[in-house]
Amino acid sequence: EVIKYSRYGHDIAKKMNPMNEWRTIIIDCNHQCLKVINFNNLSFMVNGVGSFKMSKAVEKAVMEYFKQSKAHSFITLEKALKAFNNNHNGLQTIISNSTLAKNPIKMNDSCGNSFYLTRQWSFLGASANFDDIIKFFKKFNIIIELNWGTPCHCS
Repeated sequence: EVIKYSRYGHDIAKKMNPMNEWRTIIIDCNHQCLKVINFNNLSFMVNGVGSFKMSKAVEKAVMEYFKQSKAHSFITLEKALKAFNNNHNGLQTIISNSTLAKNPIKMNDSCGNSFYLTRQWSFLGASANFDDIIKFFKKFNIIIELNWGTPCHCS
């Protein structure tokens, strides 16, 4: 909720003046640190590693999915996505064995079958659809999370 409403503040500040900067500071009492969100440069980690844009994070999560088991192929991923959300993110099909619109990512499963992954993701705003794919991969213990950068520790 903090991130959602902070994003609204960011959007308002940017509409008032595109040169405005907006940061949100979250106090993490459990880890005794501060976390700072810069909405201009959001990045994500997969299983605690990396600093990826949304589409690259989903690509990495798909690769992790295929590593879990040799049985995980395009067909099993497509079937699981169809059961989860009809293999659609609200903007377009998530994966397909035929080319998708809007510059998809071409990938291969662990069996060598080619398929396409959408780049159409939104973390915030009216068309936000990234939370669903995060929930999907979490079912397989593949964690996509916001990369907070280096937190400033409290003393």
